[in-house]
Amino acid sequence: MNKKQMEKYIREAEVQIKVRQILSIDTEKLYTTQQIAEMYEVKEESVRNIVRSCEPEFAGDSINNDNIILKNCALYTKDVVKKVGIMLEGSEVAKLLRTTILDMYFGTIKEPKYTKLNKEQLNELMNEAFVRKNYLLAQEFCMQALKKNI
Repeated sequence: MNKKQMEKYIREAEVQIKVRQILSIDTEKLYTTQQIAEMYEVKEESVRNIVRSCEPEFAGDSINNDNIILKNCALYTKDVVKKVGIMLEGSEVAKLLRTTILDMYFGTIKEPKYTKLNKEQLNELMNEAFVRKNYLLAQEFCMQALKKNI
């Protein structure tokens, strides 16, 4: 596998992992603007703009009650985190989140392209993830390789 292909599969897996993390975030936890921006790989200002411009959209989430706004710091619930992703433009993570939610709704979940690789290719990707010290990514490729044994 060449370097360009490897980077493509690694990026796909990174985005896939982030989407799974967003879909399973803790319901009791509050999230800062910075954390939301990091989840979606965008600038904090993008998150702030969505929350400001779409305030009526968040009304059902009791944005004034469930979200705590302190001086220069805002804390948001999991529902706001997910709604921001649905409305956010210019984010690979947000795009895959929207696609995944629709696929779940219609029952047409598609497997990522890297799941179709053979064990040797997955091992190569897993080794690269270890080199990068990205252990979640290594775990993802390891799990896919193990599925090939079943």
